[in-house]
Amino acid sequence: MPFASAAAHLALAGVTALGWFGLGSLLLARVRPSDDALLDGLNRFGVGAIAFALLTFAAGLAGLLYTAFYVPVLVVCAFVGAARLSPLARVARRLRTPSRPRWQLALAGLIGATLLLVAFATCAPVTTLDALHYHASAPARYAESHGLEEIRWSWSSYQPFTVEMLVTDGVLLWDSIQGAFAPFLLAVAALVAVIGMGARVGGRGVALLAGAIFFVQPLMAFEAGGTLIESGLAFATALAAWNLALFVRRGETAPLVLGGLFVGGAAGMKYVGLFVAAAAGLGLLLAARRRLTPAALALFLVPAVAVALPWYLKNAVQTGNPLYPFVFGGLNEDAQRSIEGGIREHGHGRGPVDALLLPFRLLASGNDFDRGSWLSPLPLLFAPLCLLDARRRRRCVPVLAAALVFVLCWFSTSQQARFLLVLAPVLAVLAAIGILALESRGRVGRVAASLATAAALLTGFAMSATYMAQFVPVGLGLQDRAGFLEAKTPYYAGITWLNRELGEDETVLLDFSSVLYMRDRYVVWTPVVLLTPAPPEETRRFARENGLTHAAILEVNLAARRPQLEALDAREIAVVPVNSPVFGLSIRGGQPERLHVYELGR
Repeated sequence: MPFASAAAHLALAGVTALGWFGLGSLLLARVRPSDDALLDGLNRFGVGAIAFALLTFAAGLAGLLYTAFYVPVLVVCAFVGAARLSPLARVARRLRTPSRPRWQLALAGLIGATLLLVAFATCAPVTTLDALHYHASAPARYAESHGLEEIRWSWSSYQPFTVEMLVTDGVLLWDSIQGAFAPFLLAVAALVAVIGMGARVGGRGVALLAGAIFFVQPLMAFEAGGTLIESGLAFATALAAWNLALFVRRGETAPLVLGGLFVGGAAGMKYVGLFVAAAAGLGLLLAARRRLTPAALALFLVPAVAVALPWYLKNAVQTGNPLYPFVFGGLNEDAQRSIEGGIREHGHGRGPVDALLLPFRLLASGNDFDRGSWLSPLPLLFAPLCLLDARRRRRCVPVLAAALVFVLCWFSTSQQARFLLVLAPVLAVLAAIGILALESRGRVGRVAASLATAAALLTGFAMSATYMAQFVPVGLGLQDRAGFLEAKTPYYAGITWLNRELGEDETVLLDFSSVLYMRDRYVVWTPVVLLTPAPPEETRRFARENGLTHAAILEVNLAARRPQLEALDAREIAVVPVNSPVFGLSIRGGQPERLHVYELGR
C-alpha cells in the first residue's frame, strides 16, 4: 500500500529518537540543568545516541545483536523519553510567534521543505556508494551474524563506527532503510543545534539564517538521506562547540565535561573526528586559557578519551594498530598504495601554494573535491566577515582559529568536500553573523549580502530538490522497488542472479564492493586480502580459508584476474549483463558491462 511503509519507517524513527532522548535523560539525571532547556534536551539526545551506540558495540562483541534484546531496551527508553519531553515542548511553544518578517518566513519555508524532501527520500532503498560498501552493508552483516564480524577486505570497516552502530540498531528494528534513519535523525538534531546556537548568539534572524545555510544545500541533503555519517559528526561538533562556549562564558563544570564527551563522540565516529579534537583543543586554549587548570583539562579529556577509546582499542587488538591502516601501517605495499592513491585523488595538491588557492578552487572547481560543487559557498564567503561585527568579534576569533586548524588537517589528508560538513554547524552561525554584519554596512553591503545569500540558498534548494526527487516516489511506495534498485544500484542485476542461483552453503568471491543487497556469503577481492599478482599457492590458500566456491568478476578486470582463476580451476558458468549507474545530481545509467561467474574447483 502506498505511503504505509514510509509512515511506519517515520514512526519508528520517532520511537528511536525518543529512545535516545530517554536513555540520555537517565544518564544525565544527576547533572545540574542549565538555564537553556533546548541545550539540555540536545545534550540528552546526544548522550543517549552515543550510549546506544556503545551498548550496541558491547553487544556485538558479545555476539548478542538480536532484535529480541534491542527492542525492549528501546521501548523502555522511549517511554522515559516521552515522559521527559515537557521542557522541550515549552521551547517549541515559544517559537510559535506570528510576527516574523517575510525573509524569516521564507527561510523557515526553505528549511521545512528540504527537511520533508530528505525525510521522504530516506524511506527509499539505500543506493549511496559508500553506504553500499560499508556504512549500511557492515551493519546489515553485523545484524545477520549477531556480532561484530571482522570485515577484513574493507579497511574502512576499521574506522570508528559509532554511527554505524546506530544504523545496526535500525536494521535490528526492521531493515537497512530503518537503519538509514539514524544519520537522518542526527542531521535533524544538528539542524536544531545550529538554530539554537544562532538564536543564542543573535536572535531569531541569525538562527533561521544559520539553519538555512547549514541544511539547505545539496551536500547536506545527500548526507542526511544517504546513510552517511558526516551528519553525526556535524551534530557532535555542534554540541561540543555549544557546551564549550558555555564553559568559556560561565566557567561551569558540566558544560566542560559534556563538551569533552561530544569531542570524544566525534572521534568515535570516524578518524576525521580526531580533527575536531585538535580544533576544539586550540579553541579552548585561545578562549579560556586562564581557566584551563590541570583539573579542568582532566574534566575535558577524560570523557573525550573514554567515549572514543573503545574503537581504537578494538583496532589495536584486531590489527596491532589503533589507527589502522594509517600512521603505523599494517597493510601490504599494494594495498597501502591503493588507499593512499584514493585519498590523494581528491583536491589539488597539498603544498603551500595549494593551501593559498584552496578557497578559490573550492568555488571554481568544486567537483575536484568530490561533490564540492554541492557544498554551500556561503560559509566560505561570509564566515570570515563575522569579524565585521564589533560586538561579537572577540568571541569569533578563537572559533575561526579552531576552524582553520580543522581545515588544515583536512587539507593534508583526503580533500573530500563532505568532510567539511563536520564544520558546517559552526561556520553556518559565523556566516549568518557575517551576512547580517555586511548587510548593516550601507546599501552596497545590503544588496551584496542579500543577493549572494538568496542566490546560494535558492540554488541549493533547487539542487537538493532535483537530487531528492529521484528517491521520493519509491520512498512513498509509488514506484517499483526492484526497478528502482536495478536503475540506481551498481551491478544489481548480477547481485540478483547470484542471490537466486547460489546456495546458502556457497561463498562467492566478488571484485566489486557494492554489497549491501548480497544475501549469499561473499568476500570482496581487494588488495587488503589478496593481491592480484599473488602466486597460485597463496591464491589457493586464500580460497580454502574463506571457503570460496564461486567467483564473480567484471569483464574489465578479467585479464588481470585470469591467472589466479586458473590456479583455482575456475569454470565459467554464466555471463550476466550488469550496469553501474553514473552518480551525480541525476543518477543515470552507465555503460553496459558483463559479470562473469565461475565455479571454483573443489
